[in-house]
Amino acid sequence: MDLAPQVLRLSIPEERVFSREGLDAPIAPTLGALGKAYFASASVLAMKAKQFDDGLVAAVELAAQEGSGSYGGKKPLLAGLLKALAGKHGDAVTTLGAAAALGFKGASGAEVDARVALFLKDELRSKPIGFYTWNENLGAIFRQDRMLQQEISDRASVEEVIRALHGSPGLRKSYEGYLALMEGLTNPLANPDLRVRLKALDQGRAVVAAQKSYFFPPSEAHETKIVKELFKDAPVPPGFNLAAVARGRHSRRGAARPLVGWPGLLRAAGVLGNVFLSDGTGWRGGDAQGLHGPVT
Repeated sequence: MDLAPQVLRLSIPEERVFSREGLDAPIAPTLGALGKAYFASASVLAMKAKQFDDGLVAAVELAAQEGSGSYGGKKPLLAGLLKALAGKHGDAVTTLGAAAALGFKGASGAEVDARVALFLKDELRSKPIGFYTWNENLGAIFRQDRMLQQEISDRASVEEVIRALHGSPGLRKSYEGYLALMEGLTNPLANPDLRVRLKALDQGRAVVAAQKSYFFPPSEAHETKIVKELFKDAPVPPGFNLAAVARGRHSRRGAARPLVGWPGLLRAAGVLGNVFLSDGTGWRGGDAQGLHGPVT
């Protein structure tokens, strides 16, 4: 019997009753409206935590772009580097110019415009996701940083960038400060950055760029690292449970090391003062105002 042309349909009435009296479950606009008579599900609390995290990271991104506290900011960093590299050419210089053009319209020219056009054609890389879709400024930061996460193989132009950073303590401080912030805010960086080469110059050694260099390398999720360690290039087997593996590793290592936490991390980075109100009532400062309203 050929079952291919058959269409099966299953009809089940929507289940909305939550009590013996047959009352429909109420829909509350906020958690506070539930009162003490009802409980909030774990999934709702998880979404609330996600909303808080997204809003906090979005505010940090905006502060890190313009500069806040002792941190100079990515926008002044790129503008200062392009000024120091005026008249220079190569893949690294073009990448910095394209990032500035995407982030704050800070550069132009035939090579830069061509790189930007090629980047924007690839929506998988250039289209903002998550909280970066909330406003134009966040979207511009997303595209700028995605450009700076690309591999740069032109070693000669990378060496020019390294010398420019080394020759300007202020620019170098902003560069290394942002990398340190991202390492604490997200995960360890997945690829090498320019700090090792800068230290080589400090020690009087010749600057030699790596075969593959990254200005702002992307981070690697802990889950990705575990799966790579376990399976390398092999396919993940059916029924694999990453959560169970993580619990096993945690139990073997004993108690978790205390985390610095958001306030300690951001305060150490020098950006907290203009970003978050310590009483939890909301955001303050520039574009960070009203990203998703007060934290309730």
